[in-house]
Amino acid sequence: MSEKKSSHWHHAKSGAAITVRLGPNARESQIANILEDGTLFVRLAKSDSEPDRELIRFLADVLKVKMGQIEIVAGLGGKDKLIAIDDLSPDAVEERIEQFRQL
Repeated sequence: MSEKKSSHWHHAKSGAAITVRLGPNARESQIANILEDGTLFVRLAKSDSEPDRELIRFLADVLKVKMGQIEIVAGLGGKDKLIAIDDLSPDAVEERIEQFRQL
C-alpha cells in the first residue's frame, strides 16, 4: 500500500495556515528553502516598506491571491510567523509554492 505524502501546511478556519521564517535580505524576494517541518524560509528584497508588509505582498504574488487574503496571525515584527491564507486549501498552497519554485 502506498502512503500519500502529507503536506506540512494545515487547514485554517477558512483556508490554509503556514509558518514562515525570515532570513537575511536578498537581491530579490525568494523562498530560499522549505525546512524539514514545512516552514518556508523566505528572504525578502530590501524595500521601503516594513518587512511584514513586504512579506504579505510577496506571498500574495507567490500564491496568486489578494493581499487582503493573507494575515500574519502571530509573529508581527519577528522572524518566525504564522500566516493564515483565506479561501485557499493547503493543497493549493503547496501546488502554487512548487510552481513558483520551478520558475
